[in-house]
Amino acid sequence: MKRREVLLTMGTVAAIAMAGTIGGGASARQAASGIAHGFHARMKAKPGQGDALVALLFEAPAFEHSDCKVFLIGRSNSDPDVVFVTEGWVSEAAHTRFTATEEATSYTARFGPLVEEWTSSDEIPVGGKAVLT
Repeated sequence: MKRREVLLTMGTVAAIAMAGTIGGGASARQAASGIAHGFHARMKAKPGQGDALVALLFEAPAFEHSDCKVFLIGRSNSDPDVVFVTEGWVSEAAHTRFTATEEATSYTARFGPLVEEWTSSDEIPVGGKAVLT
């Protein structure tokens, strides 16, 4: 699947999950989506490296991994060097196994020259909408 198709599919999956659980609590939506682990990261690229960081994120091996259910990339409207990533995984164990692979470790090593600052929070995506054209 191409990255654009993956992003569009994620939006469809989120919409379907939400449609089946309207009125339910966050835990019902979480169970319906199959997502039990996630995070939201804010990355401050080195000056002028925001575009390169976004390009690198679109190469993420997580896009093709079946245990990664959400992988959204965003940009700050006021600072082109601030980039956001939201990920949702079927479990913390699945995410841990994935990040230990050679493919994932060699990929994340490429962030060093681009990223000045990185913070994250333990956010589990529970639903929403993504329409990316």
